Amino acid sequence: MNEKTLNKKVRGLVKLFLVASREVRESVLSFDTFSIIEKERILRELDECLRRLTDKSDSWYESNLRSAYRLGSHDVMEYLQRIGVKNIIYTQEDYDTVSQLVDRSKKFTHEAISGVKRNTSRVLDDFTIKRIQQIISKQGTEIGTLKELKGELLDYMKEKGVTIKDSAGRNWKLDRYADMVARTDMMNSYNQGVVNQILHRGGDLAYITEYSGCRCEICQEWEGKIVSISGKDERYPSLEDAYAEGMFHPNCKHRLRPFHEEFEEKKENDIFGDLYETQMKGLESSGYQRKYMEHKR
Repeated sequence: MNEKTLNKKVRGLVKLFLVASREVRESVLSFDTFSIIEKERILRELDECLRRLTDKSDSWYESNLRSAYRLGSHDVMEYLQRIGVKNIIYTQEDYDTVSQLVDRSKKFTHEAISGVKRNTSRVLDDFTIKRIQQIISKQGTEIGTLKELKGELLDYMKEKGVTIKDSAGRNWKLDRYADMVARTDMMNSYNQGVVNQILHRGGDLAYITEYSGCRCEICQEWEGKIVSISGKDERYPSLEDAYAEGMFHPNCKHRLRPFHEEFEEKKENDIFGDLYETQMKGLESSGYQRKYMEHKR
């Protein structure tokens, strides 16, 4: 999955969240009399807007996470073909894996979207109470006080905007949240497709790719390293260890690729040397061979 393809897919989800953000903002700023009846009307509009966002984001996950998983399975064939593999294996377990990935993404996004309703409702409550206090203090008939309240709401929306809270409790603008979650979940599905194809073939080892623009210290520690998917190969760290230390974090671009020890053995024995060289040249990172030899030592 190249960067162009990923960006195109990501923009689809971002657009959905941008439209929803604009609709929520317009509804909140239509708060004119700051009455309880008006607040209930806005909340009904908000429910409908967020329901549309939930439905459309669900469809995006269904389509694109399944596509990313299959793409990971297909891309890995470039490497597996060099050891005689001809066809992708796609079983019920793969369908079940994708379903779990999609359901998890939906669940977290549903929880985050519900936070938009809670936050917005809280803001409307606060301004409704302020208006009631104006009326109690006999200021409710003054046009200036109502205008001041509207100005305060506008300032609030300019400063805070429409935000969404993720599972870690962090607040995001809707478009930035969509961009982050789309990139993260797409790459996670892609890598899972790679992992399962390796397992289908009885393999257990994978290596983590490198890319020149990476500035993450955690990723740099893991780039080019060989990992054991099952964690049973004591010569290498486990894939679970990589995740535990923060590898494949949100917005991470690193991919997994199959690693076959027979390529190294063939090179050392000068057998099928050309095949080995082709494999080495085809790797995505120039520092891979050096880091592999470090593992060997």
